[in-house]
Amino acid sequence: MYAVVLSRRDYREYDQVITLYTRDRGRMDLVARGVKKIISKNTSHLEPFSLIHVESTPGKEYEYITKVHSIDYFTHIRECLEKSLAAQYVVNILSRVLQQEESDERIFDLLQNFLFHLENTKQREHIQFSLDMFFLKFFSLLGFAPVIDSCVVSGSLFSDFKKDKEFGFYFSGGGIVKDSVMEEKKKIGEHILPMNHPQLFLLELFLEKEFAAFDFDFFDRKAALTLHKVVYEYVLYHNEFECRDWAKLNF
Repeated sequence: MYAVVLSRRDYREYDQVITLYTRDRGRMDLVARGVKKIISKNTSHLEPFSLIHVESTPGKEYEYITKVHSIDYFTHIRECLEKSLAAQYVVNILSRVLQQEESDERIFDLLQNFLFHLENTKQREHIQFSLDMFFLKFFSLLGFAPVIDSCVVSGSLFSDFKKDKEFGFYFSGGGIVKDSVMEEKKKIGEHILPMNHPQLFLLELFLEKEFAAFDFDFFDRKAALTLHKVVYEYVLYHNEFECRDWAKLNF
């Protein structure tokens, strides 16, 4: 089965539990016997964010890895500190959020495509925006896709929003709200962040475009930098675990 390594932890003297996200079976914890020994041939194949093909056999507590073949070690990611930090950040979040054996091929493909994109990107300044794009897509696949075509409270279409007015992203409601609703919600202490049209246009592109189809050299950077706060707060709202702001990873 095809898998991306999410993490590894010690188990007994020479073994480790390897957490994978597999295309067919979702998240799995498998034991790699003897992987901590110097003579182990599998150690390098089981590094976090490696893309592998793995075979396993049932055991009493865990399944055991019997064969592992490296498909892509993502050398360029590992050679660049910023890229490595980004990849490690993503697999750490996924290892905590994803549940055992709940498979979703779309999540596997998203993770794989993100790693291929990160491997090939040449501009370090694009890494933060790539993470924004990844997490919007990831949490949308988990069922938290933001509503961006109409006000989630009044139902007013976005096309009817006044172009000279700010609107807001309403986290409890799961999407955008028009200016009057935003002001009402703020008065009673609900969490809403203001947005503008360029930010929403970019958010829509982040959700719809594939990494390979998005032109990271030509887009509104000012909108992207301000949109990041909305994306990060959106991730915090839907994530029960604390996570550091990826914009502060020194890209």
